[in-house]
Amino acid sequence: MLGVLRLFSRGKSTVVGIPEKASSYPHIVRIGNVEKVISVGPNNPDLVPNLNTRYSKLITNTDLRHLEWMLKKDLLKQDMFLIGPPGDYKRRIVNLFGFLTSREMEFVQISRDTTEADIKQRREIFNKSGVFFDQASVRCAVGGNVLVLDGIEKAERNVLPLLNNLLENREMNLEDGRHLIPHFRYDALLQEFGDEVLKSWKLERVHQDFRIIALGLPVPTFKGNPLDPPLRSRFQARNIQSIERDEVLDVIHHTVGIDHSHPFKKLVDLAFALNFSKEHDFKKFEKHSGDVAHVPYFVIDNLLYGAAITKMLEKETGGESSLRSIFELMYPFKGSKIGSAVDENLGPEVRSTKRPMKLNLNPLPLPSQMETLEMALGCLKSDINRGLLLYGSQGCG
Repeated sequence: MLGVLRLFSRGKSTVVGIPEKASSYPHIVRIGNVEKVISVGPNNPDLVPNLNTRYSKLITNTDLRHLEWMLKKDLLKQDMFLIGPPGDYKRRIVNLFGFLTSREMEFVQISRDTTEADIKQRREIFNKSGVFFDQASVRCAVGGNVLVLDGIEKAERNVLPLLNNLLENREMNLEDGRHLIPHFRYDALLQEFGDEVLKSWKLERVHQDFRIIALGLPVPTFKGNPLDPPLRSRFQARNIQSIERDEVLDVIHHTVGIDHSHPFKKLVDLAFALNFSKEHDFKKFEKHSGDVAHVPYFVIDNLLYGAAITKMLEKETGGESSLRSIFELMYPFKGSKIGSAVDENLGPEVRSTKRPMKLNLNPLPLPSQMETLEMALGCLKSDINRGLLLYGSQGCG
């Protein structure tokens, strides 16, 4: 009897943990009303996403709806385009999908500087001679892995025909003389001419399980290049918005331990209020230039990391952290609309009564630097699995 991994949506906003995957193959993955048989395990387990944080092991109802849709498209052998606002959420959904279905994945970050060599092959020096090395798209096409194109809205015109041919025809001419062709054409030629003839023709078979998942921002609203209609038509698109407010509070409660009565709830309300203001401003624009600069988008994913820093600072100092300082760490933007939204949701700024964090430094930092140091230490000591960027004017220390 095959093992079954079941994930189903609850009636109300809730957070559930991911059940243990079946260790033997084949087994069944069932998400909602859709199920898929995982017949064999991955050839390279290192390429299968690993859920190594408490947050990544939780699934909300919003996550389940997206995962069920992705499983449907995978069964239909269709490529996917996940479009949504900035943040980690789209990548998290892709990693969850790869983990649950045991799919090997490779990510390609698309930028304005991405060239054909980054998509196909790159020539490098090996043993005193130039050798072509396959890039991620070629490795995924031949091996049947999932290719994730992150930032597809930044793709320049020189790489669009290449991506379009790979999406529509599963074909690609490589620099070393080989030619990728779809699996059904290769199999038909193999029966007619044999393996030796196809090798002499330098034909490579694209695996039938090869999938492409593109991640991108909606343009306009955000800066970027609108997708070329022929390229856009090759994808099955889905709008990936952030999880709902109640689900954010549930995730913070399960991962960080901050309950719904904590003052941090005000920051959650402020984040959703700012994003609602941005959407309202954009709808009022009849003519726009691709960017609504009145209120920058608040990345909802940052709330979890802000909650972790808040919990750590409260543990270290024995008092409540300044909500305004945490907010400025997550959202370092100024403006009249932002200031009025902050005052309305957080109230007037009050002086903190917490004791200062103990720092064994010589010489001691200036009072103006203490708050920045406390925030930096809170980021480093909390389990948020993120980097830290300090920026400022010249000579600020």
